[in-house]
Amino acid sequence: MCRISTINPALRRQDTKEVTVKDVQKIHAMTEQCLLHGLTKAETQAALAGFRVHPKITEIVWHRLELENPEYFAAYYAALRAKTLKS
Repeated sequence: MCRISTINPALRRQDTKEVTVKDVQKIHAMTEQCLLHGLTKAETQAALAGFRVHPKITEIVWHRLELENPEYFAAYYAALRAKTLKS
């Protein structure tokens, strides 16, 4: 488990939450859904923040997915760039 601050690491202990393996698995699944909908990392962080997921946790999960799936992310980022150029 890992402890995170929901807002700022300098805040009181009661403002932290333990992140369990089950939490990470849920965040992983939610992140994959965001990828399927073509969201950027920042958009995914914003979307998951609506479910009270700290952006740093989303960033860690996203990074892990990048490490595990480099070919997928190369194609994903190319598609996002192409989508941006069309807009």
